[in-house]
Amino acid sequence: MEVNHPAANMLIMAAKMQNTEYGDNTNYTLSFAGELLKKAEKLIKLGIHTADIVIGFRKAIELLEN
Repeated sequence: MEVNHPAANMLIMAAKMQNTEYGDNTNYTLSFAGELLKKAEKLIKLGIHTADIVIGFRKAIELLEN
């Protein structure tokens, strides 16, 4: 199947990577990514620029890693 939407392609790549690395939990990966996209959509509708959303997501990752 050929998918043209960039976000859908990103989700497919994430699921494939998860399956390759760990062999399982692709459903969790897709669910988590879908929730992040939903949150990002709400922020975009509030007028927040996508670059600022990415910065926020990266800061959240840094906080979780420390």
